Amino acid sequence: MVRSCFRLVALAAAIVVLGAIQCFAAFQLAAPTEGQAVRENVKIQVPASAVPDSGFISVLVGEPGSERFVVAISRESAKLVNQTFVFYWGSKAPYYDSNDPMKPKFFKDGRYSFQVQTHDATGKATDSAKVNIELKNRVPRTNPAPGILLSNKLAFGQVNDYRVHSDISVFDVVNGMGLPLLGGLTTFFGMAPPAAKQTQFTYYGDVQNVASGMIPKIFNHSYTISAELEIPAGGAEGVIVAEADHLGGFSLFVQDAKLRHTYSFVGVLEFKQVSETPLPTGSVSVRMEFVADAPTPATGGQVTLFVNDEPVGGGRMEHTVPVRFSGYAGLDIGRDNGMPVDRSYADKSPFAFTGTVKKVVFDVHPHSDSEHEQDLHEHVHQALAAHAIQA
Repeated sequence: MVRSCFRLVALAAAIVVLGAIQCFAAFQLAAPTEGQAVRENVKIQVPASAVPDSGFISVLVGEPGSERFVVAISRESAKLVNQTFVFYWGSKAPYYDSNDPMKPKFFKDGRYSFQVQTHDATGKATDSAKVNIELKNRVPRTNPAPGILLSNKLAFGQVNDYRVHSDISVFDVVNGMGLPLLGGLTTFFGMAPPAAKQTQFTYYGDVQNVASGMIPKIFNHSYTISAELEIPAGGAEGVIVAEADHLGGFSLFVQDAKLRHTYSFVGVLEFKQVSETPLPTGSVSVRMEFVADAPTPATGGQVTLFVNDEPVGGGRMEHTVPVRFSGYAGLDIGRDNGMPVDRSYADKSPFAFTGTVKKVVFDVHPHSDSEHEQDLHEHVHQALAAHAIQA
């Protein structure tokens, strides 16, 4: 680790020196553009003619005139798209300062000067481009309901019955149900809230960025995800439904005319299943069915892919996420916003589906068995409470 840090700082110093002695005929970045708001994996698009053979680019970010080296990326790792090379910079990744090479630092949200230099195989800087960007990795969250402060004075030995009245309409109208005030906090007091009775959830049309905590509860038991599609005569590709990202999430998508399913277990293990035959055209129904080994936390199980109710592929998932997926991206229908679940389509993000997704249906109890349902429900809420305490 120590050597790695010093090598990175040395490379930064060399790039700054080599870049400082060159006179550039600056090229123009196709991405990011001047003043663009960016977050997470920042797309860098450079004219192919500007990057020498066997060369690389360096990225410098900071205040105007005092940009700092953050990363060098080889040409071989880029994607060639429309006469441009596409690179990615992880804006949440640490960088190291030559004044303190052992301490990782991170960029806060704000406006920065963003400079890209191209280099030949010897490290000599050959060209440069610079734009201003606005980094926005923190997404603000809002709560539609105002807080309520309750207070009362009790005499010693006095017993009171409490009845709370609130005019907050959100608790009365959501899904036509009366929601318990602060019901999500009952786990902190040793009581799990009532288990949900709804087992099927249907999404129509262009649904995007559903928060991780609001998706159907597919954890620790069997479930199915099915979709009704319209495939044009020339075929289609893209994401049907995806949740979160490659640090923990799943994606059901079409690539190279085949139905595919990728499941990431906290970014450590990745399970993939691919159909053996291409998708037909016209109206097509697809389904991913997960049959759990047992209704237990992080259970493994068998995945089967279906096209028009015929099995076309599958495989095992030895482990599944027991509580919740990564919080960096939400649930999307017809695309995969944010960081991708399967990095094979990262260069096409958000990899929008080129056919039509009519609807997507989650069934969280396809093999109904209530024997362990309450135990799993309590496990999830206890885990979420522990996560909240540590946050």
